[in-house]
Amino acid sequence: MLGVTICHKLSSIPQDIGKFTNLELLSLGSCTDLEAIPTSIGKLLNLRHLDISNCISLSSLPEEFGNLCNLRNLYMASCASIELPFSDVNLQNLKTKTCDEETAATWEDFHHTLPSMKIEVPHVDVNLNCHH
Repeated sequence: MLGVTICHKLSSIPQDIGKFTNLELLSLGSCTDLEAIPTSIGKLLNLRHLDISNCISLSSLPEEFGNLCNLRNLYMASCASIELPFSDVNLQNLKTKTCDEETAATWEDFHHTLPSMKIEVPHVDVNLNCHH
C-alpha cells in the first residue's frame, strides 16, 4: 500500500513508481496539483485499488493505464475532466468504479466493453439545518 493523500503540492509521481511491482493499493486522493500519472504505472500489474479522487489538475491517464489487468476498484470522484485512454477497455477485471455523476458519464462509452464493471455514485446527503 502506498498512500499520498491530501498532498496539495505534489505535482508529479516519479517514473520509479513502476518498480513497486507488488503494490496492490495506490491512494493519491485529493492531490490537487497532481498533473500527470507516469507511464510506468502500467508495470504495476498487481495493483487492485487506485484512488485518484479530487485530483483536479489531472487531465488524462496514460495509455499504459490499460495494462492494469488486476485493477478491481477505481475511485475517481471529481475527475470528469480526465481524458480516458482507449486502452481502458483492457481493464476486464475492474469491478467497481466509484465517482460522481459527472465523472460517471465519461465512462458510458466503456460500459458495453466492461460489462462486469459497476459504477457507484455515492449519494451525499447534505443537511444544512441548524439546530439551536
